[in-house]
Amino acid sequence: MDLLSTKKAKKLLATENGLFLFNKPTGKFEFIENENDIKPINDLIWSKTSPNKQLWLASDAGVLNFTDEQLLTASNSGLQNNAVHRLGFDFSNRGIFATPTGLSILDNEKWTTSAGLNNIYLNFGITDIGCAMNGFTYVTTKGGGVERFEMDVDGISSATVFDSDWTKLESNNINTVFIDSISQVYGTDAGVAIHTSEFTKWDWVTYSTADGLIDNNVISIVTDNSNNWWFGTTNGLSRFNGITWTNFTVESDKIISNTIKFLAIDIDGTIWFASDEGLSQFDGNNWINYSK
Repeated sequence: MDLLSTKKAKKLLATENGLFLFNKPTGKFEFIENENDIKPINDLIWSKTSPNKQLWLASDAGVLNFTDEQLLTASNSGLQNNAVHRLGFDFSNRGIFATPTGLSILDNEKWTTSAGLNNIYLNFGITDIGCAMNGFTYVTTKGGGVERFEMDVDGISSATVFDSDWTKLESNNINTVFIDSISQVYGTDAGVAIHTSEFTKWDWVTYSTADGLIDNNVISIVTDNSNNWWFGTTNGLSRFNGITWTNFTVESDKIISNTIKFLAIDIDGTIWFASDEGLSQFDGNNWINYSK
């Protein structure tokens, strides 16, 4: 199980076997049939435009606009590769699709492709996409750091790379990025790096096991309604309120797995954790686990 998303109290789960919807009365996730039947689902996201947001799914067979039941592939669109690993939508509602051969970007009906600055996406795999309210998009990579860029009518502009040579990033292996307004929170294999401005070299703070983080390999991030940060790692879960760290593991608590691949906040404030073993839900006091 790779990803969990919520909208209007509905909980959607993307898995290698397709898309599932949580049935609250039964406490089970139920398979959602669709005519395209794509799987595995690598990522899912809601587009930014309100009030008619659309659900998009990434798969090895292309990108599916699930709301309109439209499957985009390399043969019927400007998508440069059918294998789409990650999705993003910026605040101008441009769709940004990460493939093994770089980015494919859909702006209304216009397509743009990018291999990144100095072919960064060809040399290092894309791991995540985050979009900030100030117009910047951040694309993280495994080994190449982060590329930041803006989009205009002519395509990508103002591209720059954040890496361990020029910033406070302790590693160029970036697993994930969480955008809070304009601040970026990066999960790396050397801990957490938080960048609170647009300046490349300034306004960084880092956290590692030396500070209280349970493990330095951070693969998922979210912030809750009480402004706590949650960091999922390959060896447990950490909560940080800005002062105190609280750690959770299978051994000391009731979470379903120590490998926390995705985190999400429900509409009622509860936290959901996804792993290959299943899901855990935490309301601040109690744990509920959902296995395969």
